[in-house]
Amino acid sequence: MIERQGQVRASLRIARRATRWGVAAVLSGGVFAATETEDRWSFFRSAQAQGAGGGGDGAPTEAAPGKLTKPPELLKFVEAVYPPEALAAEQDARVVLSLVLDDTGAVIEGSVSETGGAAFDEAALAACLQFEFSPAEIDGKPASVEMLYEYIFKPEKKVVEPEPPPPDAPPAVPMGALVGTLLEAGTRKPLAGIRVVIENHQLETFTDEKGGFGFAAVPAGPADLLVEDPIYEVLVDRETVVENQETRVSYYVEKTGFENTAVVRAKRPEKEVTRRTLDIQEIRTLPGTNGDALKVIQNLPGAARIPFGGGALVLRGGGQSQAYIDTMPIPAAFHFGGLRSTIASALIESIDLTPGNFDAEFGRINGGVVDVRLRAPRKDGIHGYVEADIFDAGALIEGPLGENGSIAVAARRSYIDFILNAVLPDDAGIQFSTAPRYYDAQVLYEWKKGRDRVRALAYMSNDKIVATIEEPPEDNPTIRGDASFEVSFIGTNLNWAHRFSDATSHESSLAFYVQPVEAKLGANLGLIIDTYVFTLRDKVSHKILDNLELTVGTDTELQLGSVSAQGIGGPPVEGDGGGGGNSNGTTKTVDDLTIQFVTPSLWARAEWKVGQLTLLPALRFDYFSIVDQPVLQPRLTARYELNDKTAIKAGAGMYAQQANAAFVAEGFGNPDLKLETSTHYSLGASRTLTDAITLDVTGFYKDFFNLVRPADNPDLAYDNTGDGRAYGVEVLLRHALTERFYGWLAYTLMRSERRDAPGAEYRVFDFDQTHNLVVIGQYKFTPTFQVGVRFRYVTGNPTTPVVGGIYNSDSGTYDPRNGGVNSARLDAFHQLDIRVDKMWNFDTWQLVTYLDVQNVYNRANPEGVSYNFDFSQQQNQAGLPIIPSIGLRGQF
Repeated sequence: MIERQGQVRASLRIARRATRWGVAAVLSGGVFAATETEDRWSFFRSAQAQGAGGGGDGAPTEAAPGKLTKPPELLKFVEAVYPPEALAAEQDARVVLSLVLDDTGAVIEGSVSETGGAAFDEAALAACLQFEFSPAEIDGKPASVEMLYEYIFKPEKKVVEPEPPPPDAPPAVPMGALVGTLLEAGTRKPLAGIRVVIENHQLETFTDEKGGFGFAAVPAGPADLLVEDPIYEVLVDRETVVENQETRVSYYVEKTGFENTAVVRAKRPEKEVTRRTLDIQEIRTLPGTNGDALKVIQNLPGAARIPFGGGALVLRGGGQSQAYIDTMPIPAAFHFGGLRSTIASALIESIDLTPGNFDAEFGRINGGVVDVRLRAPRKDGIHGYVEADIFDAGALIEGPLGENGSIAVAARRSYIDFILNAVLPDDAGIQFSTAPRYYDAQVLYEWKKGRDRVRALAYMSNDKIVATIEEPPEDNPTIRGDASFEVSFIGTNLNWAHRFSDATSHESSLAFYVQPVEAKLGANLGLIIDTYVFTLRDKVSHKILDNLELTVGTDTELQLGSVSAQGIGGPPVEGDGGGGGNSNGTTKTVDDLTIQFVTPSLWARAEWKVGQLTLLPALRFDYFSIVDQPVLQPRLTARYELNDKTAIKAGAGMYAQQANAAFVAEGFGNPDLKLETSTHYSLGASRTLTDAITLDVTGFYKDFFNLVRPADNPDLAYDNTGDGRAYGVEVLLRHALTERFYGWLAYTLMRSERRDAPGAEYRVFDFDQTHNLVVIGQYKFTPTFQVGVRFRYVTGNPTTPVVGGIYNSDSGTYDPRNGGVNSARLDAFHQLDIRVDKMWNFDTWQLVTYLDVQNVYNRANPEGVSYNFDFSQQQNQAGLPIIPSIGLRGQF
């Protein structure tokens, strides 16, 4: 006797071609659906871009520019109830539903796109409304999307124990069951929608969302399985099915081809004139960076090249720039020397660079913004890696924690200290008790349920060096004795996001970090700084009308600290070569100087769409208690879509920052200093040349006011009599990340200059770089082998020449006699870097190796100037020679 039981088969396919039965795919800012005929496609607008254009069974229509950077993933599946009457009548059906997901992944709306009958429609819709997805992301931001989901209702035969046959009947065929799982080799990713065939019995099925497949009734004996898919290796295997038993199998299938890559176009408001976003896939394998995320910033227009040994962020010529983690300030973006950023790149999802005219959400700076966005730790199992290169070694482990949470833990330590102690000769003139070394660690936790998301990040970093200088440099024989430097920080960020409705959302963040700094040089120079920083951010967005959205927020920072100093001249001032101190040469000794101030801020931004024009007026208010000065900063950004491929954009705004706290500290600096301010102007255009290639050209101008400089009056220490300007053009020709290639050409033509006193002549800023050209290309020959190149040409940095020496009879040494500030320039910098990556896939893990060769043709790039004892002779200080770096990573 055969009993029939209903089977519900659901289908969801993301960014893949269809196989034999119907699937849905989220593509091009909306949804494509494939039916039995693979060449028949339907287009549906995304919820993010409704009104951007419809479609039919032909080619997809285009919406506005954007990129789907992360498709939704089904986290919770609910099986539909098979209608009893239909099951009894052995009636099957196919229902296609249109589901609207909000930017948290919750299903907020559902409707029937293709009916299978009222009873089937009702059952399928009731199940889908209980689904939970990970949020889709467009251009790296959570976004609402509309997608198709297909339910297939089909009665399934279930074999039960048959009655004994009559003596004269032929014997029944012995049967068994065969079930299994298909996973991607190396990543262990479940492979959904893959066709599995038992060839010798003419049976077939398809894998579900978890990669599972099953045959309930297979004749006992050999079963010849065939798994075939365009982008995976062909799998042929023979399994033996045992009568009345279930045979279980698991297969790891290696990816051998490339998935079809769709260019996604969806509307996303641009709140800045220039915002450039890099995906982590572009970051990890960029030549010359050893896979470090923040070092990639220097390869984009508007960002200055920083010499080796520096970790600064200099955008559009000058002004203080700041790096953030999910909009919260990073205490220090780089370890000393600029070798590594202080956050593990594996935790980063993408990076936004805004070199000027940034949004009102950011303040207290007048340069530019780098916003690092972290990804959610994985929930689909335990994953991680162990890696090492010539500089350091690191590890990460991540996985689910609780029903709705996930966690990731990362750590890294350099071993430069071990190498130096092993290779440094005894007569080197410097002995390390603690050679240069750094380490950092992060713990990231995320909990998400319904319309709520909670994220917690704990992080720490430490850099230290301790040495004894036995032979001082020739041009400064007074530098000898013990020297040490240590900077560290430890902190935490807490974030809660909640969506009240489709029109209203809320986000709140709290951060705290402590950053001690200690430096010593000989017996007479020393500095100790302890800094404690609290930051609170809160914002609410509400869509008032279909074309008008208002966002208001608060941003308050409290900073406490103390400074102890002996024999120093104060913090560095722009133009003094980083030496610190003021121009009159005085030094100070202070003990436990207390610094405390609070900067409360309010800001508001509207997004108003009028036809093809989008206006983003904004206003920010800051109160700087340290100088008792409030400031209003109006800002405006406009974007006009000429057509679906070309846009014109413009912006203007005011920005304010306080001087370094030590500049205004009582007894150390000048408490009467005013805020440094600037105005930013930008005008540009962007053009989509092909589905993958875009061109962006932006002209900019910045005015700087009230710049701090060493005062002529030694009693004041510092004053605000400086001003400046920066202007130029940025060009970015970019080929987006596709299945085989990505790359870009970045060029900045710029002039940045300042005056140190009213009526004085302009001189260039420390990082004025007239020409800055970067060309990058990366090509995947196979899914496991790729090669990348980077070429850079940058005008040499300005330098202040020493034109002679004056004998100092008191010290018995020569004092330098400087020429005009930044009146000379080093020779141009140019360098070629090449990187080769190779991956080996094993069943449950991957081995990744790379060779990153920096400065391939061994260019002796000048990074500074050194002098002999009386400053009568000079020579260039060369940067890094050719450096081949080999890296290994085992990941699972």
